[in-house]
Order: sequence, then C-alpha cells, then structure tokens
Amino acid sequence: MSVIVPGPNNPKHKIDVFLQPLIAELKHLWEVGVETYDVSQKQNFQMRASLLWTISDFPAYSMLSGWSTTGKLACPHCMEYSDAFSLPNGHEINSNICKTSGCGWRKRSIFWDLPYWSTNLIRHNLDVMHIEKNANYTLDKNGKQAVCEWVKNLKFPDGYVSNMGRCVDLKKYKLFGMKIHDCHGFMQRLIPIAFRNLMPTNVWEPLTELSLSFKDLTCMKLKEEDMRRLELEILEILCKLEMIFPPAFFDSMEHLPVHLSYEARIAGPVQFRWMYPFESVPSSFEKNVGNKARVEGSICNAYLVEEASNFCSHYFESHVLTRQRNVPRNDDGRVAVPIEGNLSIFTYHGRSYGTAKPRPIEGGELRATQTYILLNCDEVTPYIDIYILKLREQDPRISDADINQMLDNNFVEWFELYARNPSNNVTNIFVKALAEGPNRTTQSYPMYFVNGYKFHTIGHRTGRATMNSGVCIKGTNYSENASDYYGQLIEILELEYPGYPFKRTVLFKCDWFDPSRHGTRRHPNYSLVEAC
Repeated sequence: MSVIVPGPNNPKHKIDVFLQPLIAELKHLWEVGVETYDVSQKQNFQMRASLLWTISDFPAYSMLSGWSTTGKLACPHCMEYSDAFSLPNGHEINSNICKTSGCGWRKRSIFWDLPYWSTNLIRHNLDVMHIEKNANYTLDKNGKQAVCEWVKNLKFPDGYVSNMGRCVDLKKYKLFGMKIHDCHGFMQRLIPIAFRNLMPTNVWEPLTELSLSFKDLTCMKLKEEDMRRLELEILEILCKLEMIFPPAFFDSMEHLPVHLSYEARIAGPVQFRWMYPFESVPSSFEKNVGNKARVEGSICNAYLVEEASNFCSHYFESHVLTRQRNVPRNDDGRVAVPIEGNLSIFTYHGRSYGTAKPRPIEGGELRATQTYILLNCDEVTPYIDIYILKLREQDPRISDADINQMLDNNFVEWFELYARNPSNNVTNIFVKALAEGPNRTTQSYPMYFVNGYKFHTIGHRTGRATMNSGVCIKGTNYSENASDYYGQLIEILELEYPGYPFKRTVLFKCDWFDPSRHGTRRHPNYSLVEAC
C-alpha cells in the first residue's frame, strides 16, 4: 500500500479505492480458491482463505472501518451508546463528524463487500501496542530526578530492552528516544517499582493495577476466566483513576482498555494482533532504497528478490546457512552425539564462553554438587525410590521433611555403596561413574549459553550495560506449596566425570536470597517481590 498510494499525504477515507484489488483477490480466495500442493498427501487441492481482521493503529482504524475515531463517539465498540462528554468551555473536537443521525459513521467500508465480513466477531483490532504506549504520567521535579537517576543506572537482561540509560536527560529530567518496545517494558515492568515510593498509595495502586492488567493481557497463554476477570477489573481501575486525575486527562485512549480483554477473549493472544511486527517494516524498506530517484521501484525490486530468495532457501541442503536457518542470538552451540546408555544429565545442550579457570572442588561444596546432580537425574529416580522405601521400612512414621533431609545428607554415600555392590546388578557404566562422583578439579567459566539465554557471573557484569546474572527457580521448603527462590550467579562450574566417553555437566553456583519473609517481601495484592 505504501508503494501504490501517491504522496505526500495519506488517502484517509479514500483508501477504499486502493483496496479494491485486495478485496477482489480476497473474494476470489473465498469463492473459488487457488490450487495448492499438499506435500504430506503429495497431491493438489483447492485452498480457500478468508480475512480474519485488520491490524492498525487507532487513526487507521477509522480509515479502514469507516467509523470516526474522534469526537464524543470515538469508541468503535460503544458507538452511540457512549456516555462521553466535552467540558463546558472546551472547543469542538471534530466538526466533520456525522451529527444528523447521532452516529459516527463516515462511510461504508469496502470490507463489507466480503461475503463473510458481517459474521466476523472481531473485524478491526484495537492495537494494544499503541494504547499501552500512549499512557500519560507526570511527577514533580524531585520525583522526576529520582526516576531518571534510577533508570540511568538500571540494567536489564540481554535482549530484554534497549539500553534505557541512554534515553535519560539528567539536565531536563526527561526520558527521550525510547523505542516502542521500551515503552512496553516500562509500562508493564517498571511503573510498579519506579513510582512506589514517589506517589501516595491511593495513586500508586491504580497505576500498578493498570500495569499488571496490561501484563496479564499480553501473556502468551490466555484463559477465558482470566479475561473475564480483567474485563471487570479494568472498570474498577479506571474509576479509581477518575477519582485522582482531572477530566482533561481522559480521552478515548484511556477508555479503550475497557475493550481489550473482550477482544483477547474472542480473538486470542494479542501477540498475533498488534503492530510490533509491522513497525519495523518501513525501516527495512528504507534500507532497500538504492536509487532515490526511483524509491518505489527500488522497494518493489528488493522485496521481490528477498521473497524469491526465501522461497528458494527452503530447498537448500540442511547444512547451508540461510536467513531462515540463521544462528540464533544466544546459540548454545553444542550438538550432542547420541551414545547408548548415556544419562540425561550429560546430554543437556549448552556452550561455555570465556577463559576457563581450573580450581579444586572438595568438602561441603563437592557434596552439594553431587547431591544436586543425583536428585535431578531422571535415571537415578528408581534408586531414590529404593532408598525412600528402605527409610520407610526402618521408620514407618518418618515424615516427608525428614526424608528430604536424609536425601540431602546421606543419599550420596548410600548410592555409591549401592552401585559398587555386584548383587545389586548396576551395569550401566554411566550410572556407575555418576555414583563415584566427579573429578576433584573443575573448570570455572564467566559466561554460559543455554536454551536461547545468556548467563554471566556477577564479576563478569562489571562495566556492562546488561545484567544476566539473576536467576529464579521453583523449589520446595519442606511444605506443601512450592517457593520461588531468587539469587545471583556467582560461578559457572563444568564438572567432568572419570572414564571414557567424556561425561560433563554444568552447574550454576548462586548466592540465594532468604525465601522466608525475613529475606524477601511479597506484596499481598500485586505479587511484587522485593529481595533484601
């Protein structure tokens, strides 16, 4: 569309003229279809397709739907049932809106020519990205200074957001140049933390609830009951905001979150219905302009070449690297060679990085590593069950907490003796090596890549703009409920077990915060965890 629409201004409500070829193709795909090859059945079939919905920002919503997104009837969901009003001394918002019949329709959208369009429950999506980005908030000078200094020194994991410290102006106490994804992270992650000590509780709470509402709304997996809950909660949140901020603060953008949960309940996760994937497209088009005198031609030619190359790349042999098979940002690097009888603890994909420093491992540290490895190896589970059965035979009234304590204190020695006893018929060489324990010299690395993530130790992050030393796991504290354990990565250890073939596994040595209420504080309503 950006190629065929003449500039310099957008066509606004005349965009239907340029959409006619698209509508014609969509009608053909629905009524006739196109012959397509099914590779699984090895035969052709007639494929039909339909348009589910459109994705655009709010001004383009009006251009595509025909409903005016300005004025008192700006909400396309509420339509004429809106209770919006203008201030007595305010000016006319939009004089071109249809007032004769009290409606906001400006035109009949060309999408109604599609035979199935009237049955679609969601025709045009409200873009969560722009609604979230347009949130407004302000502070006094001291508050601005505190937030700016805090953001300046803030560090995030690699690839989470851009370096937000570069977006801080400490002279004017402003944030500038933030990318849309940075606004997304600030809205959902930082608002509850940044403003907690700077605002009164009655102001901070609804802002936090709004932030967490967007966070729940943008989850990868959604449940219908959660969306119904958010539909009710957002009404209460906006009512709280109306009690705090003046009427001039509220416009259509502050109203639209009311309908986001409904659309998510009908159409599914917002990751497939927002503008993030399309925001970067114009910049890629600009890079493809080789002849500034023929901008449109350069874009079309580069797009066709790229599309043809991508299609051809699917027929290349597996070892040929293409854009579709590009090495990921945090590649774990290793390809495990399958060995018969090998244990799961020795087959995890991962790649250490940096200079290895050998050091001895002994005493309590050695026992802790052996215990952790044995209790987290699937192939050792049958032997754990045998050990627990023996404990229950010795003491039928033994509690689960006592069993966990015995596993931590005595299972390593018992398993070593059990594997050495020929009468127990332990023949797997990997299980025997695991029972004997690792070598007493280990390799220490500063960085490690695993499962698409990068981790580095606290000492290695000094002077870096990112922070990848934080860890969080779920564990047990001898109670019925699982607990979240928070810590910082101190050291990355690669352990090697004796014998051939080589058997290695990697452990993270962490400094853990106290999971009890004395070490971590959890907000009773918002699940915010503060580690002391």
